[in-house]
Amino acid sequence: MTVPKAQFVQQAEALFQRRTSARRKLLALVLSKEGHFSAEEVSRETPEVGRATVYRTLAQLTNAR
Repeated sequence: MTVPKAQFVQQAEALFQRRTSARRKLLALVLSKEGHFSAEEVSRETPEVGRATVYRTLAQLTNAR
């Protein structure tokens, strides 16, 4: 079962301890992608966001239930 995009965004933002512009940017990028992607790919596409933030944010999204 897929979750509607708006509901996913709400749930994802609720996971973030801090709702920073970097995390919102990462969320927007992830939602724009189709298919599989790597953390390194996301990191390359968002050079203004720290690599640790990319990995932490993707881990939070992956572990969300």
